[in-house]
Amino acid sequence: MGTTTPAVSVCIPTFNSERYLSKALTSIAAQGFGDYEVIAVDDCSSDGTWEILNAVEDSRYRIFRNPRNLGRVKNTNRTLRLARGTFVKILHPDDWLDPHCLARMKEAADQFESGLVFCERNVETEDSDSARTKDWLKWAGSLTNTAEFIKPGFLEGRALVGHLLAEPGSRNRIGEPSTVMFRREVLRESGYFNERLWQADDSDLWLRILWFTNAVFVPEPLTTFLFRAGSETSVNTDNPEKSRNWLDRLWMVTGWKELASLWATHPELEKRLASEERRALRLLKSRRDRESLRQLLTYVQHRTLGGQSLIFPGDRVPRRTISPPATR
Repeated sequence: MGTTTPAVSVCIPTFNSERYLSKALTSIAAQGFGDYEVIAVDDCSSDGTWEILNAVEDSRYRIFRNPRNLGRVKNTNRTLRLARGTFVKILHPDDWLDPHCLARMKEAADQFESGLVFCERNVETEDSDSARTKDWLKWAGSLTNTAEFIKPGFLEGRALVGHLLAEPGSRNRIGEPSTVMFRREVLRESGYFNERLWQADDSDLWLRILWFTNAVFVPEPLTTFLFRAGSETSVNTDNPEKSRNWLDRLWMVTGWKELASLWATHPELEKRLASEERRALRLLKSRRDRESLRQLLTYVQHRTLGGQSLIFPGDRVPRRTISPPATR
């Protein structure tokens, strides 16, 4: 690399990824753009993931291993903190890049002076004939056709946030982490991935980043996303009543409350938070297990007593900024 600060940090959080990892690494090596570093952090894998990473002979790689398992979201945040590049490109170990991906996405960001670039992606599946896979492909198989407000080229960030907030739920219109590149410096304003989330951590961070910067959508597929059995997406899609992401929408909106300018500009979020609290209580009645009760009580404690910041891990949210839980 020509500079001590690489143009792009490719961040790869790994855990028991030996089945797919080599293909992801090969796709990085095939890039026509060479001004990058790779940050790979292994989260205590029990398979051959660590050995695959250590076998890479490339001075641009920086490889780390956690002393204890952090979990997917915390491990991803660790890769972001270790990154040194101007841009960050997360690559999940079961996805891979088109040979022009890094160059094309950086070019788009520079051309439009934007802080976030996302692209269309190809989708591959391991069980293409299953009803679950067919339903998911119909719902999220193409980013180009998901919403009228997603158009090729420049997109004004706060206008895009307005569209995203107007939609119910937490549907990801921007794409999975492997489809996105963003300027690292924006994390100082937006915060990092919300470590309370199981599934919506990506769409949540994209919204917060877009509050502080503009975006570019590249309509050509520059990455491939693997939808497979056992992935976080498929696990939480299979059985909604038992899914681990049942409180994601509640924790996500609570995290937005830490961005004072977003909350002040969109006062309707106060009603949305109250609605999500009522939804959580309804879901708790259908789940009927102690672990779910414990999870909801953790939320109540955070809302009433303060605690660790949700989006700036390590910081604290003072008690005075947190309202008591909403009632009917």
